[in-house]
Amino acid sequence: MDMLFQILCSTTFCLIIYLLSGQPLDPLRFLLFASACGIVALISQTLGLLVCTILRLKHAVVFGSLFIMPWVIFSGYFLRLQDAPWFSHWLFHINFLKYGFQCVVLSIYGYDRPRMPCSKDYCHFVFPQKFLKHLQLQQEKYYANFLILAAILLVTKILTFHVLKYQLKHKRKKLVDEE
Repeated sequence: MDMLFQILCSTTFCLIIYLLSGQPLDPLRFLLFASACGIVALISQTLGLLVCTILRLKHAVVFGSLFIMPWVIFSGYFLRLQDAPWFSHWLFHINFLKYGFQCVVLSIYGYDRPRMPCSKDYCHFVFPQKFLKHLQLQQEKYYANFLILAAILLVTKILTFHVLKYQLKHKRKKLVDEE
């Protein structure tokens, strides 16, 4: 039930953001955008549950925020892969925010989006392909990134389930031993 609620809330949020930011009224483009945002929200929720399952609630509130920081830093938005030290490259490849960011950018600026309106004499990114090239995303594929996000979601759900199962078994055993 919470998964349905999460999807409904993220879709509503995406609809508001999509319309207010003046994106093209293209149903496929919006569906791709909302799907990317929705799966990132589901992964984030699952990681939050995992952190809360591993730690006590009072510790999870503090360390949950610290836990997400490496994902944000290595998402490709603040630090690009070629600018990072070689020993940290693996963090980019397992980062769900990186794949989510790429899906969102590709859904908005990819798929042969026409020239963007510009009211100034010079607009550097009037052509969406130029923006994708600047972000080094012109060779990326939306569906490949989305499948990686789906795999990450599945792995985190399974991991969270097994950690929760272990914690419950451990707590039951502790309660039985105390009696």
